[in-house]
Amino acid sequence: MLVHAALITVTTALLHLSVVQSAPQSPHLIFIVADDLGWNDVGYHNPDIISPNIDKLAGSGIRLNQSYVQPLCSPSRSAFMTGVYPFRMGLQHMVIGESQDVCAPLNRKFFPQILKENGYMTHMIGKWHLGFCKWECTPTYRGFDSFYGFYSGGEDYYTHVYPNGYDYRYNLTVNTEAAGNYSTYEFAARAEQIIQDHDQAKPLYLYMPFQSVHMPLQVGKHICSTCTCHSRVYICLSRVYTYFSKLVHTCSTCTCPSRVYTCLSRLVITHALYLFMPFQSVHMPLQVPDKYLEMYPNIKNKNRKALSAMVTSLDDAIGRVVTALQDKDMYQNSIIVFTADNGGWTIFGGNNYPLRGGKVTIFEGGTRAAAFIHSPLLKQTGVIYDGMMHAVDWFPTLASALGITYNDSLDQDGVDQWEAITTLAPSKRSEIVYNMDYHPAPVEGQSAIRFGDYKLIEGYPGLYQGWYKPDSVDQGVEISAGQLANMTLDTPAVQELMRSGQPQSLAKNHYLFNLKDDPTEHNNLYDKLPEVVQQLQERLAEQRKRYVPPNFPPNSPKANPKHFGGVWSPGWC
Repeated sequence: MLVHAALITVTTALLHLSVVQSAPQSPHLIFIVADDLGWNDVGYHNPDIISPNIDKLAGSGIRLNQSYVQPLCSPSRSAFMTGVYPFRMGLQHMVIGESQDVCAPLNRKFFPQILKENGYMTHMIGKWHLGFCKWECTPTYRGFDSFYGFYSGGEDYYTHVYPNGYDYRYNLTVNTEAAGNYSTYEFAARAEQIIQDHDQAKPLYLYMPFQSVHMPLQVGKHICSTCTCHSRVYICLSRVYTYFSKLVHTCSTCTCPSRVYTCLSRLVITHALYLFMPFQSVHMPLQVPDKYLEMYPNIKNKNRKALSAMVTSLDDAIGRVVTALQDKDMYQNSIIVFTADNGGWTIFGGNNYPLRGGKVTIFEGGTRAAAFIHSPLLKQTGVIYDGMMHAVDWFPTLASALGITYNDSLDQDGVDQWEAITTLAPSKRSEIVYNMDYHPAPVEGQSAIRFGDYKLIEGYPGLYQGWYKPDSVDQGVEISAGQLANMTLDTPAVQELMRSGQPQSLAKNHYLFNLKDDPTEHNNLYDKLPEVVQQLQERLAEQRKRYVPPNFPPNSPKANPKHFGGVWSPGWC
């Protein structure tokens, strides 16, 4: 028995060495998250996008063709950090608001905590968006040695205000020196500093969730310096209740978008070094220095032009990080992961073509991420991996890549995919739960599951359910308040709901797709394959036994920045 166990241990070690070449110490890990980046928003999927650094890393690494995320920001980030499906933690409904008394469950161990226990220096740069009502919820209490960025879901790229409070920190201290500086540049500079100062006696984990290419819908620094008005659009998928009573135009020197609030808490709809860099890019607002806009003279749609330019600025920032690793002689022993947190938001410049839908939907366009792994340590490079993986898999997969083991008591949904990905072997998973959300609302919730090649959607799949070419949607700042209302509330079910105030059944919203034959989800097989539908419904029913109702409290006035000197701050819950 002892001999058998020893042989297994030796075989496992040799297998690990066969896919990752030997290194003098544990590899450094750079984990980059692009915010609201669509499938069609990177150069290696779309030649109209200028992203040479991203393309080079992807082309000389392993591109992940079926890497799934959640359809919105907070749920995906919680999955990255815990390896647990959001529907099992109460985080499946929308995103964590800056005024909500909630954060990612404190009883769940985060990935950087595991790395710290194994000797890693852990740093985070960028967007948190996992709750901050009390200090225990914030990055430096959850495994990061340092934090440089913002707590909320989005902010002005230059002023760092969102929407009525300043939000930018260095560790626990408010960082006012960043005011006026473009956040993508700030994040890249901070990464360069961390790498330059890093003691290579310890491995590095750098988590970089960039702000880009998230909204707001403003482009060019000249607009930021002359305007104080911002377009704020919140789309809540539980209820749709629109407010158009406050259309704010505060500048006479420029055309400012109307301040539109589509409230989603009540709204009526049709139903080594671990450097974690979750950039806000390309999340709203769509702000970017003019030099990047000038690189896209042929794009006429303002939002598409701005978002494309933001991808290029993000690409430059990533190039700076790679150069810093090379200059420090750390690159050869580094693993770089790149992923979007959800699909592109089609009405605000993002694009997922030819996939269906986008951000906030559970169609492929909202949940299949542009993602890759790059490392000089990989044996196979310049390849595409077509196996299924999910955001919850990153935790165990990267722990395996770094040679780290941890206790099974974490009760994760993620599986270790490192061997499968690096040897191009079949995926270790055959099933993915896209989401499961039955939050009480005037309309039914949603659930979706994939088992093998088949995908079942039940309930409301989300806004903007079509197929959108890059120039096919008049987006964001081009849309008046009334037009936006029509876009979100123009279905008979919603109109009836708004008239009667009574719940409407969305039971007719059923879809079944064979994603192997139909990855763009054109052919609904729900009525043609009842046996397959029943099989997937049984799988959903089994998963539902683990369902935790959403923790989605109302906004609290205690969170108002006016209580904290105009700054978004913890310490009120």
